[in-house]
Amino acid sequence: MLDSALSVFLLTLGGGIIATLLVIAAWEQKP
Repeated sequence: MLDSALSVFLLTLGGGIIATLLVIAAWEQKP
């Protein structure tokens, strides 16, 4: 159970980081 919870947490954290990087990249490309 602990491993599953940790995996979900890491996936969510990783997804949030990726989403943040995409937002920053898009913001930097704005004129």
